[in-house]
Amino acid sequence: MTMDSRLQERRREVAEDRARVDVRRVVWLLVVLGSVGAAVWLVTSPMLSVRTISTFGATNAQVSEVLAAERVVEGRPLIAIRSASVAEALEADPWVRFAGVELIFPSHVEITIEERIGVAWVPMSSRWGLVADDGVLVAYSPQPTNEAAGVQIRTSDVGLGVRIEEPDVLGAVVFLIALPDDLARRTSIHLKDGELWARVGERDVRLGRPIDMDAKASALEAIIGSAPPGVIDVIAPARPAVWSVEPAEG
Repeated sequence: MTMDSRLQERRREVAEDRARVDVRRVVWLLVVLGSVGAAVWLVTSPMLSVRTISTFGATNAQVSEVLAAERVVEGRPLIAIRSASVAEALEADPWVRFAGVELIFPSHVEITIEERIGVAWVPMSSRWGLVADDGVLVAYSPQPTNEAAGVQIRTSDVGLGVRIEEPDVLGAVVFLIALPDDLARRTSIHLKDGELWARVGERDVRLGRPIDMDAKASALEAIIGSAPPGVIDVIAPARPAVWSVEPAEG
């Protein structure tokens, strides 16, 4: 074999090797593209799209409106739902203390809501506000309803979802939370001579400053059923007293 023949043969072998490499690359590219396409089809197909939505713990929160706005709806691919964003939108509702959103493949969304508890209606400039157990304002009403006790202490309107910082109001809320439900429903709290007072059924109760309010509630609960007529004084909750007449100021 001449030199030219050997060169030509070598060139042919190199060309064939390159062609085989190119063919393998094309095949691998087609495999990768096919896999990607199949994966995209799978995650966006009805097999991995929302079919059911379960909600737990919501009574007052407007969950359905938030889910619609966040496009958590039947038929949407689960991969397109951002659970953290949905939870944040749910927690923007004044009633919602905590929201959890769990995507359960292949096709389920589970919403868990922890709501605040409305405790007391408080008068504001032109309406009443419902204060929750953590002091957050959760609702408005032209007049208080029977859903919660009353606190006759006028306060500023801080806006829904914002915590009221007025110490007398917060103290009243703590007192009401600590009372048994049957007593709390019959209780109204007001200010008198700079002190907190409560009207519990037909009994007047002197509470004093907004401190130790849970202890004062416990003291009241312990004696209200057996206390003689008069004003119940729980300013010192360890030593509750009953006055036949209202104590003189100071």
